[in-house]
Amino acid sequence: MAPAQEIINEQSLQLSLFSNPHNSNVLHLDHSEYLGFHYLFLYEVILALQKHIGYTIFNTALLNDLVTIRIVEPASKLRSIELIEKL
Repeated sequence: MAPAQEIINEQSLQLSLFSNPHNSNVLHLDHSEYLGFHYLFLYEVILALQKHIGYTIFNTALLNDLVTIRIVEPASKLRSIELIEKL
């Protein structure tokens, strides 16, 4: 791989995206822990879109939350309410 990389560097006029492939800023997944996913940003964006198109005219938080959760994870109304409580 090293000779091939040298040929690419010599013949290509493009700069490399990674100047040092052994950079210490690399995230090692085997030393990391997944803590979960938070939907707050997505919720805020969808709520802003609802306000922009005038969907929040009813000013019903439950209705807005049902719309948002069904976009995130399409499910039955009962399952959607369970997901709202969970998330």
